[in-house]
Amino acid sequence: MINEQQIELLSERLMSRIDEANTRFLKGIGSSIARIKKLTPSQAYQLVQILKYGGNYDDIVRQISKYTNLNIKEIDKIFEEYAKTDQMFYQQFYKYRNVPFVEYSKNQLLQTQTLALSNITKEAMYNFARTNAIGYTINGQFYGLRDVFVKLLDTALLNVGQGKETFDNAVRNIIKEIGTSGLKTINYQSGRAVRLDSAVKQSLKDGLRNLHNENQMIYGKEFGADGVEISVHLNPAPDHEDVQGKQFSNEEFEKFQNDQDAVSYDGVEFPAEYDGRDRRSISQYNCYHYIFPIVLGVSKQVYSNDELKEIKEQNEKGFELDGKHYTNYEGTQLQRDLERKIREQKDIQILAKESDNQQLIAESQQNITNLTQKYKELSKVSGLPTKMEQLRVTGYKRTKINKTIPSINYDFKKYRDFIDNNYSLDIQRNFDYVDFMKEYNKFYNSLNKKELAEAYKNYEQWINNGLNGSHPIGDFLNKTMGCDSKPELIDKNEFLGKECWYRGISSDKKIQIEKYLDDFKNGKYYAGVGVNGNGTYATFDYRYAKQYAEKKKYGGMLYIMPKDNAKIIGVDKIDAVRETINAKLTNNNEFNKKDKLYRDFTNIIVKDDGYLAQVLGYDIVDLLSDRIILNRGSIKVVK
Repeated sequence: MINEQQIELLSERLMSRIDEANTRFLKGIGSSIARIKKLTPSQAYQLVQILKYGGNYDDIVRQISKYTNLNIKEIDKIFEEYAKTDQMFYQQFYKYRNVPFVEYSKNQLLQTQTLALSNITKEAMYNFARTNAIGYTINGQFYGLRDVFVKLLDTALLNVGQGKETFDNAVRNIIKEIGTSGLKTINYQSGRAVRLDSAVKQSLKDGLRNLHNENQMIYGKEFGADGVEISVHLNPAPDHEDVQGKQFSNEEFEKFQNDQDAVSYDGVEFPAEYDGRDRRSISQYNCYHYIFPIVLGVSKQVYSNDELKEIKEQNEKGFELDGKHYTNYEGTQLQRDLERKIREQKDIQILAKESDNQQLIAESQQNITNLTQKYKELSKVSGLPTKMEQLRVTGYKRTKINKTIPSINYDFKKYRDFIDNNYSLDIQRNFDYVDFMKEYNKFYNSLNKKELAEAYKNYEQWINNGLNGSHPIGDFLNKTMGCDSKPELIDKNEFLGKECWYRGISSDKKIQIEKYLDDFKNGKYYAGVGVNGNGTYATFDYRYAKQYAEKKKYGGMLYIMPKDNAKIIGVDKIDAVRETINAKLTNNNEFNKKDKLYRDFTNIIVKDDGYLAQVLGYDIVDLLSDRIILNRGSIKVVK
C-alpha cells in the first residue's frame, strides 16, 4: 500500500514542472529587463512594444502550458497505479474471509470509481492551470501573466536613462513582489489567489486520499467490514491528535466527516466543533490521516490507548527555540514556512540575475543563507526530519557574496562618521545639508510608495483616534529598514555591565502584559512614541521602571542591553542635525515643489529625533538617564 512518503514523491514530480514553468517566466521577463536597461529611452520604447506584442510573451506562455498539460496527462496513470497498489494490500483480507478477489484489470466498479475521482482532480488542475487564471500577486493585488509582463516592462521603460542605480531601485520592489508571490492561480468567484504549486500538490494529495478512502468502503463492504480505523502519524495537528488511531462504526464515522457530534467505538465523544471552529474531516484540508475498514469487536486497535497517549505527550513535549516553547507539530509548521520563504528568495535571485540587478542578487542570496541557517538550527534543536527537496528551485545557483552586504542603495555612513567625530556646535556649523539631501532622496526613492501611502493614511487615522496603538510610520520604518528583527535572548546571569537598562510595563489585564513581553522578545515590534523622539524607551533607573510597572493591577519588566556593535548617538548631536535640516527646509522652494507624500513623510522624519536617527542608521539614542531603542535587532533581552 502506498504511504504518505510515496504520495509526497508523486506530488513532487508534478510540483517540479510548476517550478520549471515559474522559472521560465522569471528568466523570460528578467532577460527583457536586462536588455531594456542598456538602451536609450527611444530604443527602449521600440523594444518594449516588440516584447509586449511580439513573440517573447507568447513563447513564455506556451512553455508554461506545456508543463501544466504534462501534469494533467499524468493524473490517470498516477491514480491507476495507486488504486492497483492499494487493492493488492487488501487481497490478504479477502482470502482470510473466503471472499472472491477480483483484480483491478477485471474489477469494473473499482475502475469506474478510480476514473471518476481522477477526472475530478484533472478538472481541478485544468482550472488551476488555465493561462488566464495564473499570474502573480503584486502589492496584494493579483495580476495575470500578461499584466505582470506589461507592468514590469512599463516600470523599466519609465526609468531608462536615469542611471543604473535609479533603474535598479525602480524595478527592485516589483521584482521582489513577483519572486515572493510565486506563480499563482486565482479563483475568480472567491477572488482568492494561491500558489499554483501548492494548489496542484494539495489537489493531488486530496484526490489520492479520497480515492483510498472511497476504495476502502468498497473493500469493506465486500469482506464484511462494519467500521473504520483511523491511521496514526507522529506530530498530528491539535484537532486530530485525539481521534487518530480510534475505531468508529461506519455510521459514527459518517457523522464525524459531516460536522456532527460522533462517538468512537471505545466511547470517546468527539464534538463537531474544535476550538470554536468546525473540526476538519479526515483526509481533507491538508490532513494526512487515512481510514481502514475493520470488523468491530474483532479487529484489534493497531495502537493501544497508552501508545496513543505517548505519541501525544511526545508531540506536546516539543522543544525550545529562541526562548520559546513549540510543540513538534508547531515545529513542522515552522519548517514549512521557512521552506516557502527560502524558495521565494531563490525565485527573487533568479529574476535579479536575469535582469542584472547586482544589489538584489546580493540581498536575496544573503536572505537565502540566513533562512537556510535558521532552518538547519530549527531542525537540529527539534530533532524533526528535514525536507531538503522542498528547498530546491529549478534554475537557482548559489552566488558568492561579500560578508558585508548593504541592504539598499544608499549609505549614510559618512554622515554618521562626521556626527560621531564632532561636537554638537560643530555639527550645526558644518553639516553638509545639500549633500545629505541627495543621499536622503536615494533613501526615499528606494521606498515602496504604495506601502508608504498606506502607512501615511493609517497615520492620519491614528492621530484622529487619539494616538492609540503602534505608530504607523514607525511600523513602516521598522519593516523597511529591518529594525523589527528579533533581539538576542540571554540568560539573567548575562545581564551584567554598565549598560543595563530596564523597561516597566503595566496593565489592568494580565494577558496584555504576557502578550507585550512575548511580542517584544519574539513577535511584532511595537513602534512607540515619546517626547524626546519616537521609539522604545528604556531607563538605567530600575526603581523608576519598577514604579511604572506597579502603576496598574498587573506589571512586567524587560531587562535590556545593547549589542557590542550597536550604533548609539547622543541626544545633543541628533538635536543639532535636526535643527540644521529644519532650518534649511523652512521656506525652501525646491522642497515645496516635491509631491505631497514626499513632503509629508519627510516632515515627520526630520522633525523627530528618533526617526531621523533611525534613517541615518543609528540603533539607539542616548538621553543620558534613558535610551530610545530604534532597532530591536541591536539589543539583548533577558529571556
